[in-house]
Amino acid sequence: MTTRRLSSGLPLDIHDQLGSTNATAKESAASAEAPRWIMARRQTAGYGRRGRGWAHEAGDLAASLVLPLNKGTVGGLVETPALFGFALSLALAETVDALNIPASLTRVKWPNDVLIDGAKLSGILLEREEAESGAMLVAGIGVNIVHKPDIVDYPTARLVDHLTGTPPAPEELLDLLDRRLQHHLAGLSKDGFAPLRTAWLARAARRGEAVTVRLPRETQEGTFEGLDENGNLLLRQGDTLRSIATGDVFFGAACASTARS
Repeated sequence: MTTRRLSSGLPLDIHDQLGSTNATAKESAASAEAPRWIMARRQTAGYGRRGRGWAHEAGDLAASLVLPLNKGTVGGLVETPALFGFALSLALAETVDALNIPASLTRVKWPNDVLIDGAKLSGILLEREEAESGAMLVAGIGVNIVHKPDIVDYPTARLVDHLTGTPPAPEELLDLLDRRLQHHLAGLSKDGFAPLRTAWLARAARRGEAVTVRLPRETQEGTFEGLDENGNLLLRQGDTLRSIATGDVFFGAACASTARS
């Protein structure tokens, strides 16, 4: 393992290989300096939301941020850690912009995916870890730079197919991403969620269109109308506006059929 500092000053631990950056981050939460990033050049047992596997190969980004959840860190995250996912996904979308990929191609998808031309570029997983020093948020992100995994229920994308030059190294992409993330976290701490919500919704995929939402015990259909003050998805179903805290969103008839299966 080697350790360096990102442009923001945060430490970055780079491992040649790990099973899971999130698992390693949770193990180190009690003893390591935080906040800090943990990155693996190769990840062999990555996982996403609901325990789904996430393939990762050399040249792609697999990293996790350990962030203390206390009153002195980031306002808003103490009560609602899920807000971090909006900051991280928006930061990644803006990082893609910085690579001269047209902003019109890059969209965010509730709760925290980033899409390029309608296909999934990244996976983000937020986990809470209790340590002796207090609660920690572990935020894992995987970005398809030169490879893309096969996912049964959603198409995937990779950065290299949309770049005109050499793709960035994973640590270079992470440095760009971290800079945008720190900007949004500072804004979240100072101004609350409202400005971040507005910026996120401006990049939101399929806002105002019909979507299917797969919940733990049911599937709902309606129109994606926006986000509430806690980041919950607002689903319009006729005269009813439903607030959904957790679920998976699918677009179009084909995805809706997949979501029901």
